[in-house]
Amino acid sequence: MLPLIRTQSEFWEIAGENGDKNERTGLYGISMNKAFFLQLVFNASLLMTLALIYDLVAVRSRLRRASLRQVPAGVVIGIVGVIVMLASWKMEPGIVFDTRSILIGVSGLYFGTIPTVVAMAITAAYRAIIGGAAVGMGIAVICTSGAIGMAWRHKRRLFLADITWRELYLFGLVIHLAMLGCAFFLPGATRWQVLANITLPVLLVYPVVTALLGKLMADHLKREMTNQKLRESEERYQTLAKIAPVGIFRTDKNGATTFVNPTWCQISGLSEEQAMGDGWLGAVHPLDREALRQGWQETIQQLEPSFADYRFLRPDGTVAWVMGQASPEMNMENQIVGYVGTITDISERKRAEDMIRVSLAEKEVLLKEVHHRVKNNLMSVIGLIKMEGAKANNEVFSTLLLELEGRIRAMALVHESLHKSSNLARIDLQYYIETLTAHIRAQFGAERNIRFSVRAAGVMANLDFAVPCGLILNELIANAYKHAFPGDKPRSGAGQCEIAVAVQHEGGVLTLTVADNGVGLPADLDWEKADTLGLKLIQMLCLQLNGTIQLDRTRGTTFRLCFARSSAAG
Repeated sequence: MLPLIRTQSEFWEIAGENGDKNERTGLYGISMNKAFFLQLVFNASLLMTLALIYDLVAVRSRLRRASLRQVPAGVVIGIVGVIVMLASWKMEPGIVFDTRSILIGVSGLYFGTIPTVVAMAITAAYRAIIGGAAVGMGIAVICTSGAIGMAWRHKRRLFLADITWRELYLFGLVIHLAMLGCAFFLPGATRWQVLANITLPVLLVYPVVTALLGKLMADHLKREMTNQKLRESEERYQTLAKIAPVGIFRTDKNGATTFVNPTWCQISGLSEEQAMGDGWLGAVHPLDREALRQGWQETIQQLEPSFADYRFLRPDGTVAWVMGQASPEMNMENQIVGYVGTITDISERKRAEDMIRVSLAEKEVLLKEVHHRVKNNLMSVIGLIKMEGAKANNEVFSTLLLELEGRIRAMALVHESLHKSSNLARIDLQYYIETLTAHIRAQFGAERNIRFSVRAAGVMANLDFAVPCGLILNELIANAYKHAFPGDKPRSGAGQCEIAVAVQHEGGVLTLTVADNGVGLPADLDWEKADTLGLKLIQMLCLQLNGTIQLDRTRGTTFRLCFARSSAAG
């Protein structure tokens, strides 16, 4: 390591007394510049270390922006400046150089007015105590560097964390050009000698060190701003968790509870300490506990969200129904670190559902009773009709009464089907038609060799559609049974007498088909203008249901009725 050359006379002692003076003077300048350069590097390294220590200790207080707390920060910066000045390079007695310009300039840029003014006062006072021919220049450098730093900060405002290397280098260059300008405070004989020896090292080293120190501070500032945002976010989360109207909980990746909010404790009846780990599971209702435990373990194993309704049995004996849900919490590496979830008190909803369920059960019983009574009343009417038919002893009148009985029975059968069904809004058309055809067979002669087939499996109909549909079916099936097979024979070559009923729905349309392989309707019969009650009733009911009727006479008689599915299905 080269010896520190402080004065020209010291250099001459090292160089020897017999050398050429010019050569000795040139060698002195080169060695002095080299020593100055090395001392600046050492001084800058010290400054970087002290600045890093200060930044780690004081940056949080600085970010709080409290004026009283900025004064101690300025004192710390001033003390660091004094330490830097103690490690200064002495060109000759009274003329010293160090990195205080970097420290004060960066302080003005990053710490603002109050800390910088305090640091400027401390370092200027110490420079005045040192004294010497360069005291004016030293104090001017302090004031100029601080002013440039504070002015640059005022221009940048709140964007210091994003400052670039290029701008920081320019900032350091401006400060140290101003520093060289302050050399004019030196006595005239010394001024040019100082400038000749320090200009190149200052312009080479100082801006770079300023940029390094500034970038270090910017990086720390950026990290601290990020940490500050994280702390604020955590505080907001804690505040929201405290006032949230739902219970909030967090677990680790194994499902053990690590946090619950006050609302969670209020809903469950447990304290925060009792809820930690698996303690919360002990408060779950015994009837729900095992299923919930298994569901929660499956959630953890499958790494999926969880949803469940369950009950808490509180210490006071009351029961709280809750709707619980939890979702995985991921870290930056997309790994599950735990679960975050909520529980919502749904006790009132459950009580309301129970009341509705009881009310619906009562209404179902009532509706079944209504359908039963309507069916019984209709059957009573059928009984009266039979009595009147037997009493009249008139074949024409008895036939009319028999047809009327069939129509009333078709309506009564709808209410009987609803009374026996588990669904009081709809009836199964397959069951209904099979029962209806059995009654028609019994009414008009069960001994006749006529086969029935019904294809309506899975087709349901509501009450508004079932009653008129039942009347239509009664008329069509009864007419086919009575008139299609004279002598119990089908049309020529048709084989066995058969009546086929089919109901199907496709494309939003329900189609009802009643077909027989009998002799068919008379060729001269215009069925749309016929004055028989049965055909008029079919047309009237079909119009009532917004349906259409098609008649096919090619192979016996086939009536095809089409209805919109929305008006037919329950």
